[in-house]
Amino acid sequence: IKVDVRKESEVKSLFEQSQDTFGRIDIMVANAGVANHAAAPIHEMSLKQWQDTMAVNLTGVFLCSKYFVENLVNNQGDYASLILIGSTAGLFGEAWFADYATSKAALHGLMMSVKNEIVHAAKYGRVNLVNPGWTLTPMSEEVLADSDRATRILQTIPLRKTAVPEDIAGAILYLASDKLSGHISGQTLTVAGGMEGRVLYSREDLESDVDEMTQQ
Repeated sequence: IKVDVRKESEVKSLFEQSQDTFGRIDIMVANAGVANHAAAPIHEMSLKQWQDTMAVNLTGVFLCSKYFVENLVNNQGDYASLILIGSTAGLFGEAWFADYATSKAALHGLMMSVKNEIVHAAKYGRVNLVNPGWTLTPMSEEVLADSDRATRILQTIPLRKTAVPEDIAGAILYLASDKLSGHISGQTLTVAGGMEGRVLYSREDLESDVDEMTQQ
């Protein structure tokens, strides 16, 4: 089902159609997101860019979370898992991309609030946040193909490589499973190769790693 998460009517319809087909929805991953890779200092950033980013990355997640929990209220069951997808930009900030970093940082507050609400709809309902670091996806491939930028990125990652989508999927599957993570709620799982925002390697240290990454 194709949905514009900025539009409440479409999100509501998504859950109605899904429930009509599958019944109660037990697991939701809020993964829709946008990032404008044209750097914009805060004093030059347009209100439109700010609002466009928030509309998808924050309001869209709010709407999906709202109707997911409503689905739990209307279809009783003990277990549920809501997984929000943030970013390390929400942890460390992102100069010239304040809109994106702020939208992702705000998801922590949403998670910490909804984790205390979801248990009133599902006795063992859980809410967690996955914060990916740099991951090789269509959204980031242009940045990661630039050897200078790739070097600066890898200088901050102890594992000397970016994630692939399967790395993020594994974290999501873990948090979705009541058997594997049934007593974990209100937590942030960062999947970033140990990145902590400081330079660990010289450019010379990373020559072979950068060549490998930019050729993917």
